Amino acid sequence: MSAESALRWGVIGPGGIAHKVVRYGIHRAGHRVVAVASRSLEKAQAFAAKHDIPNVCTSYDELISRTDIDAIYIPLPSLLHKEWCIKAAQAKKHILVEKPVGRDTDEVREIIAACEANGVVFMDGTFWVHHPRTAEIKKTIESGELGTIRSVVSRFSYPGHTMDPKSEIRLNTNLEATGVLGDLGWYNIRYSLFVFGYELPVEVVGHIVERHPETGAARIFVGIMKWTDGRTSTFEVSFLATDIQRIDITGLDKSLWMDDFVLPFDGTVNFFPSPEEFQPATTATYYVSAGIGKAEERKAFVGDVIQEQCMIQDFADCVAGRKSAKTFSDETLKVHQVIDAIWTSALNNGTPVRL
Repeated sequence: MSAESALRWGVIGPGGIAHKVVRYGIHRAGHRVVAVASRSLEKAQAFAAKHDIPNVCTSYDELISRTDIDAIYIPLPSLLHKEWCIKAAQAKKHILVEKPVGRDTDEVREIIAACEANGVVFMDGTFWVHHPRTAEIKKTIESGELGTIRSVVSRFSYPGHTMDPKSEIRLNTNLEATGVLGDLGWYNIRYSLFVFGYELPVEVVGHIVERHPETGAARIFVGIMKWTDGRTSTFEVSFLATDIQRIDITGLDKSLWMDDFVLPFDGTVNFFPSPEEFQPATTATYYVSAGIGKAEERKAFVGDVIQEQCMIQDFADCVAGRKSAKTFSDETLKVHQVIDAIWTSALNNGTPVRL
């Protein structure tokens, strides 16, 4: 990427995932971060030192008002997204924001409307959407090799039983109301929508299986989505189980599955013991099966890229007009519509909700 086409970024909120996006997304894609802002000056200074960021801002408003920033990455709790996304859009800054994007779909609509009104790009920070393997799997599905897709079944979990409820945002229902559903279930729901061409389900059901005993945050959640003609998707997400990222896409003729649908094992960024030791993989694996014991391993060619980098490249393509930002924002809205409906169902003891 030429220096002329590289975007100048600002970061609002240097949380854990921001390290990953800056180092392996923004920097690796050939862009640079001009400034970082945090409510804690020490956190901002430490983040800036780690990532060679030349400027530290003492407020979010100060960062947004800078004239040497083109785009802003916002990994704040979703409670704060609406205010700062809209302010950034009004300042003519392109926006990459973590998910969930808002507390509900109405907030997300307001954010996207503000971006459209001010002529700036909006994108949420779902990595796998931009990975070359995803495009390969889309081709496999659309080729008809699997036959008519009948179901998507997925599980996403990790052992978060030691998370401190006093400091962990995901266990704070004021900051992240839907707990594990918004944090992990976002990925399961989005992948199901992706498989069915982002067609919305006609009915959903949700159940909060377990809440945190102190905060009441959802820690285990199961959901069911139903489409016309008997097509379904079921998922389980949990903060109280070992690491699992399994998805099974079942058609009338064949099935396709992965054990790493969120963070590909081939080319996953591992922060330990040192992120500098990371080397990207040139392929990413998935499996196609014609029956029990008949799984064929397939490799999608990736090249010298990883999904964090691909996300930033797609973002820059949207800014340059080479790709449609509306395609990504429409997908975000649909995920939020489904999350709202499934959460409503869960709060009403699993009563089905029609979309």
